[in-house]
Amino acid sequence: MASIRKTESISLRGSRLGHNSAMQNGAREPTNTSSPSISADFLTWSTEIGLDRIRTRLLDLTNRNKLLNFRHSPASSLRVVDVPIDTVFRQLRDTEKFGFMPVPEPDAAGGEAPSAKDYADELGWNTSFDLGNSDDRAECLPVLLYHDHLDTLSRKIASAAKTAIEESGANMLYLVFGFLEWYESDDSKQPHLAPLVVLPVSIERTGGRGKAIEAVLEYSGEDVETNLSLVEKMRRDFGLEVPPLEEDDTPEIYFAKFTDILKLKKTWSIRRHITLALLSFGKLLMYRDLDPKTWPAGQSIAQHPLVRELFESSKNPEIELAEEYPIDDPDLVKDVPHLIRDADSSQHSALIHALRGQSLVIEGPPGTGKSQTITNLIAAALARGKTVLFVAEKLAALEVVRRRLDDAGLGMFCLEVHSHKTKKGAMLTDLAQRYKLRGTFREPRDLDRHLAVVEEKKQLLTQYASLVNRTIEPFKATIFEILWARDRCGQVVASHLGSLSHVILPVVVQFTRIQFTQAEHFLSVYAQHLAAVLAPCKTVDRHPWAWIAKPLQFEEEERLLDLLTEFLSVIRKADECCERLHDVAGITLTRTEHGLDHAAYTLGLLPQTGGAVIEELLTPCRSAANRQKLTQFAGQVESFRTGFDRLSTVTGSVNPLLDAQVAGELSDALDCMRQWGLEGHAVARIRTLLDASGETAKHLAEAHSSFRVLLTIVGFDAPVTLSSAAFYWKRSTSSKPRPTSGFIFGCPHSNMNAPGPCCSLPSGRRRRLRTRKCRSAKNSI
Repeated sequence: MASIRKTESISLRGSRLGHNSAMQNGAREPTNTSSPSISADFLTWSTEIGLDRIRTRLLDLTNRNKLLNFRHSPASSLRVVDVPIDTVFRQLRDTEKFGFMPVPEPDAAGGEAPSAKDYADELGWNTSFDLGNSDDRAECLPVLLYHDHLDTLSRKIASAAKTAIEESGANMLYLVFGFLEWYESDDSKQPHLAPLVVLPVSIERTGGRGKAIEAVLEYSGEDVETNLSLVEKMRRDFGLEVPPLEEDDTPEIYFAKFTDILKLKKTWSIRRHITLALLSFGKLLMYRDLDPKTWPAGQSIAQHPLVRELFESSKNPEIELAEEYPIDDPDLVKDVPHLIRDADSSQHSALIHALRGQSLVIEGPPGTGKSQTITNLIAAALARGKTVLFVAEKLAALEVVRRRLDDAGLGMFCLEVHSHKTKKGAMLTDLAQRYKLRGTFREPRDLDRHLAVVEEKKQLLTQYASLVNRTIEPFKATIFEILWARDRCGQVVASHLGSLSHVILPVVVQFTRIQFTQAEHFLSVYAQHLAAVLAPCKTVDRHPWAWIAKPLQFEEEERLLDLLTEFLSVIRKADECCERLHDVAGITLTRTEHGLDHAAYTLGLLPQTGGAVIEELLTPCRSAANRQKLTQFAGQVESFRTGFDRLSTVTGSVNPLLDAQVAGELSDALDCMRQWGLEGHAVARIRTLLDASGETAKHLAEAHSSFRVLLTIVGFDAPVTLSSAAFYWKRSTSSKPRPTSGFIFGCPHSNMNAPGPCCSLPSGRRRRLRTRKCRSAKNSI
């Protein structure tokens, strides 16, 4: 059948037809239509020469090839010691398993531990990598490593082998039995080691959960191959024929076949080493398969039409993109295959091209349905009785297609012919199982009836697709486009469907594309203006200018804009003042019309200070205690002002009264008036009393002087008080005339009633004294 290649790149090689697989993700068509890059090996116009050239390219005959120049790396290979080489080979071929045995851990006793090789020598191991041969049975594979190092290295090798299987599907882990040590020339001193017998093996790490980790080797069951790189190297560079490895050959038997070569090359030798390493034989197998001599007679690969076309056809000047067929066309019914997986029109077209025998390349990014198309193609080819060989570079691609075929019930028709799972015995068993199933599958009698039902539904769907893709005039759009646009816009305006029900539109069915575009532009401009109008409010009736009933003239708009500019300036100033008041005094005003009106009203209640407000005083006022003290102080100032005003009505000049000394004297006088009970007397009355008090003081001074004289005359020393003066006055006025010898007085401070002479005065002097005393008493009254 036609050759098919699945690729992720845009490079097309050796194909007449490139098919752009847009697939389900809509990949774009390649824009580079320049001539494809084709190797000169395909332009020989000779199939035999071309095959020989591309076969040679598969071989790496340089010293970079590990099959010609193997180097024992301690980080990626394991070398075995102290076992018979043939015995290990036979036991592995007989499906026995071998574990690696590390060197026992030495007792360092605090010092530095010896190397594994040195300690193995002490234990009596044969530490030479050149192994002997005997009939003794091998129980394990000793290695010159301690346990921890062996565990690390075996884990690394096992991980690399697993990765190789997952990526390529081929096992790359081999146990090499023997190496050919060869030199580039007779005088060369640099030896090269080429593996001779390579046995494919698998490694399994067991243990854990308290047990020691153990790496176990097992023969994988694949064929033991000859080192084809060595064969070709010897033939080309030295003219030597390397003997083939037969099925029953053991390493020692195969080594013996090199006797003739070693006689010719005296410096060459066989190194009997056993080494576990990763080697790649994939290209070597392709090299052997492309050899026309290995093909059956009459079926040489060089005679295959597709192979001859690759080497003998002319080069296309540019890439030719495949045609995408109308798969619902009745003329293509016989070419459209039945599908087991979904496919779009581009995938259908690719299937038609392939089933018609055309070579093509299907390309597209990951996830666009290339594997799905290959699955459908394999199923369609099986339905036509064809045999399909599906080859992929990655194992994952094979497994995806195999899994989809299994899901469709076609897994029994699939056979793995080359992978790490295809052991010879298992493959023969699978072939036998499939051979027994031949003739057991029933004819699908009801298939035609089901296909007829499917065809009827397909016609209905085709009719529907034709209707929805019909162009509507004069708008020149399909029904599908209109419905899609409606649904897309419906999702955008889903929350406004109630409002849109009130919108009245003209008959849009009669719109042309130009009219529709004009209406879109008008609505876009209207929507921009409406968005600007509704920015400060939710509805139009709540807009600040909703009260304007008629449009404004140009002059009115200019005047309004000027007023708005001034208004905004005032608003900004007020906002700055509010910010300043909050920063300085901690007072927060409500920045609304009501809040500003309330602030203006409160400000009007405050008295005029006659000067600028001292900002330093506002910060202390933020404290409640300071505001209480300030209130008390204001009350005291108010009381002082009231008293000051009252004093101003009484006296012409109040300022002298504010002197501290004067204020002290007034305070003392007020205390005296309280003591004398004169608080309620008027100033005139107090002045009259003051004048009378002055006169009285004068009389009292005279009386005091006279009384002192009287006391001197009578020769008596008594305190000068009003009570004593009154007493002497009473006694003097109530006494009768006595003899001239004298008067008798009683002392107020003694026994006044006791008779006795107090003093004796002549009668003339007594009369003058009485006259003076009476006059003083009257003056005092």
